Amino acid sequence: MELTELALTALGEYGREGAMLTLLRHNENAVYRVEGLGGAIFVLRLHTPAPGLSAGQLMHRRDWLESELRWLEALDRGSDIGVQRPMRTEKGALLAEVSEGTVASLLQWLPGEPLNQRDENAAELAQRAGELAARLHNFVLDWPEGSLLPRPAYDGARIAAAMDRLRRGVALGLFGEDSCRVLNEGAERIAMLTDRENRTPAAHGLIHGDLGLGNLIVCGGKVSPIDFGLCGHGPLLMDVGGMLGAFDFPALRRAMLTGYRSLRPIPPAQEPVVEAFFLASIYFFMALHLENPPIREWFGRRLPIILREYIDPFRRGEGFLQSLLE
Repeated sequence: MELTELALTALGEYGREGAMLTLLRHNENAVYRVEGLGGAIFVLRLHTPAPGLSAGQLMHRRDWLESELRWLEALDRGSDIGVQRPMRTEKGALLAEVSEGTVASLLQWLPGEPLNQRDENAAELAQRAGELAARLHNFVLDWPEGSLLPRPAYDGARIAAAMDRLRRGVALGLFGEDSCRVLNEGAERIAMLTDRENRTPAAHGLIHGDLGLGNLIVCGGKVSPIDFGLCGHGPLLMDVGGMLGAFDFPALRRAMLTGYRSLRPIPPAQEPVVEAFFLASIYFFMALHLENPPIREWFGRRLPIILREYIDPFRRGEGFLQSLLE
């Protein structure tokens, strides 16, 4: 079936026949805006990747998709965090069968705009984003079902896999052997700290995994998370390190940490862990875009700075968090 036919089939499973469909994007999933009768708005996701894109295949494991939706349902029922509540089919299922090997999910539309760090109230929003991450983590630690959900792991092996891919950067001419050695030593320390955090019950749980600015929606001054597709089991502070990397300005990084710490303290001894996960987000980015031609210029311009200011001091046990905040 054609993509639109699949979408219409899915709407029928949810009892939403006659709704208007608008395709928003098609990468790992085909994502539609659904405008129903009476003005209700939803997001329909067809869990099928665009032609030639294989990155989404693993994400489309049925048990992983259902577990993502179960977390959203739990947050909707048991917290004040605004999320896209999953809708169930007329048969009571979280996923709709639309064809052999393809399923769909339907979520409530969350009004608002992505957090803009150049808004005049960006510092206030950054602080609320930090508070949001802390509330997510507090919820997870009080929700026993979360530890049982089948989700990918954010562990030392994941860091090592990213580094293995990055080694190809030498052959691609993106960086030299000396840079690769520094990258590898940094990755080894990140992996060590990741596994140590994962062995500490109070520091480990279900994390969002992708709290970039595009996944932080602002409406009426409230910050809400979207796109839980990369959620998994890992160190809670990995979300914080990733958010540090999402903000470009020290004042906003300080505000985000202030918001998080207001609900979940980060003792000084944990600061190297935050640094590790700030770097982990960079390693994941580089590994993902290693062979993306438009990013080649980024490696030449940014990687020497990242190596000098962050990875080299980090691998030697010297902190750099304060430099991100000043």
